[in-house]
Amino acid sequence: MKLSIESGSIMDRYGTEEGARLIKAAGFEAVDYTGANSTFCYDGGVFALPEKEFLDYFEKEGRKIEATGLELGQMHCPANSPPDRITPEQLTYFTAAVKRSLRAAAVMGIPIAVVHPVIPVGWQENAQISYDITDRLCFEYAELAEQLGITVALENMPGDDTNVPYSYDAQFLNLLQKLKSPSFGICLDTGHANWALPKGKLPDMARTLVPHLACVHLHDNGGTWDNHFTPFGGTIDWNALCVALGEGGYSGNINLEVHPAHGASDGLFFKTLEYQCAVAAELRDKIIAAQK
Repeated sequence: MKLSIESGSIMDRYGTEEGARLIKAAGFEAVDYTGANSTFCYDGGVFALPEKEFLDYFEKEGRKIEATGLELGQMHCPANSPPDRITPEQLTYFTAAVKRSLRAAAVMGIPIAVVHPVIPVGWQENAQISYDITDRLCFEYAELAEQLGITVALENMPGDDTNVPYSYDAQFLNLLQKLKSPSFGICLDTGHANWALPKGKLPDMARTLVPHLACVHLHDNGGTWDNHFTPFGGTIDWNALCVALGEGGYSGNINLEVHPAHGASDGLFFKTLEYQCAVAAELRDKIIAAQK
């Protein structure tokens, strides 16, 4: 149960090497690498490179991070802002990019790669389209993940209610029953769930899904938007959630997906990282205590 944080804005601000060094210096032991997501676009960039150059790029990224002593615990594959609202014209390129990022994860030695469900334009009128596309792709992703020796994890989505595809536990249980793949699991995003679910229901969802959790995205909000607050900064009952995770036997990394102090000085930015690491350590202690 390593203490982990999303690399995102930290490495965007400082670069891969210095960002990783600061994450390690703040006390974190692992990182959720988001470079495959942040570099993805439909009109060029890293994902337009030939395959060897593409994989070489990410292999070098991995070596830079590992040189600091950080563990590469998980990766976030390309995703649009949830709900995705991807167009049919984008879907083929997007799907290929996700599969390329799974290969990048394997090259980097990252054991878990997180993907979003595909929620296309028009999903409000016919949500079944989203389930059909996502289920088909999850079969394909799981098959590739098994070949690569990694795990792919599907993340729950936010929204104003649980009409959003793949936003609550029963939808995942149905997919898991169909897939039955040892290379497929779930990423529980606490902020997404706190927005989508009725108030106080997040621990129940965690308790149901914990046997299938490959990893987590831990962050907080007020229940009405995807704010990515540091835990204890919103309305999530973290004591109840940690009990649910601990009693269910969760043993993965304690991974925060939080916004750092964007406009702060370098000194304050680092102090914020240290505080966030202390929060992650407290969550870990609560989960471990519930395991006894």
